[in-house]
Amino acid sequence: MIFPKRDAVYQNLNTSFTNFGELLVDLKENGFTGVVQVSFWEYDGVLLLDNGSIVNAAQEAGGHTLSGQDAVKSVTEKAKEKDGSVSVFVQNGEMITMLASMVISKAVFENLSTDFTSLEALIGKLEGQDHTGYIEVRLEGNRQTGHIFMLEGRVIDALLSAGTEEVSGAKVLGRILEIISSSGATFSVFESAVEEALSESEIIKISYNLPQLLETWGVFIHAVETSTDEHLGAGEFLNTFKDILISNADEFPFLDTVYLSRLIRTYGTRARTILDDVSQKRDLGEDFGNHLYRREVEYLIKYELANCAEDILFRRTKLGIKFSEKQKDRLAGFMDERPWDEGLTSGELLLVIIKLDIDPDTRIPDEWRDTYRKARVSEEEI
Repeated sequence: MIFPKRDAVYQNLNTSFTNFGELLVDLKENGFTGVVQVSFWEYDGVLLLDNGSIVNAAQEAGGHTLSGQDAVKSVTEKAKEKDGSVSVFVQNGEMITMLASMVISKAVFENLSTDFTSLEALIGKLEGQDHTGYIEVRLEGNRQTGHIFMLEGRVIDALLSAGTEEVSGAKVLGRILEIISSSGATFSVFESAVEEALSESEIIKISYNLPQLLETWGVFIHAVETSTDEHLGAGEFLNTFKDILISNADEFPFLDTVYLSRLIRTYGTRARTILDDVSQKRDLGEDFGNHLYRREVEYLIKYELANCAEDILFRRTKLGIKFSEKQKDRLAGFMDERPWDEGLTSGELLLVIIKLDIDPDTRIPDEWRDTYRKARVSEEEI
């Protein structure tokens, strides 16, 4: 789909390290309005969001196009695959309305030439007809292409592109008109099926709310849900999940419910270990950003053997896409400053150093070195 890409929130995130479901949930919670683009070789898919809700989608792959509910499902599934990219662009509400209707459009004029038709006069005529759609302009003598976007008879944006380079904004329409006045162009007019697109948008907004996104993207949770529902009845897992969330919210009223929800989605019943003995918010320790507290970081170090900031942000919590460089540096600094064996008993330490094959002379207390060496000898004998 062609659309202006000047205001990027995230650009070219690798799908291998991006929790797409978590990203969509975050955009929903923040009332985001704009475009989420998923790209692979010979594949392009977009989700259109208005105030956090998906209102439409479009996909182009192998010469075939898809829109509506089928495209929403296909794009979200595609984003699970490795080595693609995800980009997020802010758009205003008018542009999203126009793009949502543009996924269902038809050509009303094709290959008109500036030799016989004035583009300015055509725009004026479309304004009088309250036209919603876009004009595609192919400039002669170069490889540039222009797109003029209209909503209810008003030009709301314009885009001029050449290969991967593009420029958009209020002044671009004047630039397009200036170029064609000297070199000529051909253009086609497309009209959006507004009513049909709006009806589809309403269905999508009902079908793809937050609980569905959590079901779609909690891969592990989905597997458990299927098994639980088979044994206990349909919907039992989701009801239990809600009950756990409510009970934890009652027990920890000083904690944000969004934070509690993430802990339960990520760790399940092990979230209790993180919250053990927490009686006030400050017991969680330093907030490294986006509700990633020291207590959770220490849990990941001790129980999941996380050994660097990247491990925690991109492999364990999937919060990396939300962190600024400054926040990442602060967490990395904490990891570097913290003695890696802090808080471990001798037995736990022994398991860790054997698991990671750490050099026995690396910051291991003298009284534990003999135990470590004996364990290594026993392991080699086995």
